Amino acid sequence: MIDSIHQSMVNTWLRCGEQFRRRYIEGEIIPPGIAARRGSATHKGAEINNKNLIALGESLPLDTLMDATRDEYVRLVKEEGVFIPLEQKSEANALLNEGLNQSLSSIEKYYTDVAPIIKPIGAEVYVKADIGLDLPIAGIVDVQEENRIRDLKIKGRADNQEWADRELQPSFYYELFRVLYGRYPHEFVYDEIVPLKTKTNYVGITTRRDQASLERWKLYLRAFLRDLNAGIFRPAEPGHFLCSEKWCGFFKTCPYAKGRVSVAA
Repeated sequence: MIDSIHQSMVNTWLRCGEQFRRRYIEGEIIPPGIAARRGSATHKGAEINNKNLIALGESLPLDTLMDATRDEYVRLVKEEGVFIPLEQKSEANALLNEGLNQSLSSIEKYYTDVAPIIKPIGAEVYVKADIGLDLPIAGIVDVQEENRIRDLKIKGRADNQEWADRELQPSFYYELFRVLYGRYPHEFVYDEIVPLKTKTNYVGITTRRDQASLERWKLYLRAFLRDLNAGIFRPAEPGHFLCSEKWCGFFKTCPYAKGRVSVAA
């Protein structure tokens, strides 16, 4: 039963209503891919450091963060699994090792480029907020500073300003920050780390939300609730690259994809 609206739900619904139905209505859990495990492992290392910054005002040793990141990556893969498309099964070990190495290079980049510039007052805080809809919104806010929200992302390529200004996530977090501190933040910062084969890059993208943009964001939530209440779950556009065996763990058993050759095949 869905009792609150999360950013990940809305993103999945926008991407593919059928995927949303199976994941959040039917409760079918398929492990995410290596990129997601890489991101979660790096987040674990950053989380323990952010909490140490709050408690003691200084970063932990890099070795400590790398150990935490490595342990979390291994734990997630072993205990919770990882989705690897059939066509990549033969190279699974190499891909998993690459994911681990990218996690470690990412936490190192966080340590050198992100940790020195942040002043967190809260980290990984779960918040629920009533914003006047049928259901409240909820989520975990990565890092809260005095007047700023920060969100760490490990990406295959850096995003741009236009993307950040249109994303739904900052609007979610603006409202959650308001519930936590009684005021809106001044800005939202994406701390993006991009691990490449030869180097790892850091890009910071700042975006802001005003009342008009928050009202536009609520239009998406109202549309989401209309579909949810009506039981309408539209499939993804058939030609979309995400509607393929490579990117969707439900592809093989999806009635909309049955009999269709995978884009990734």
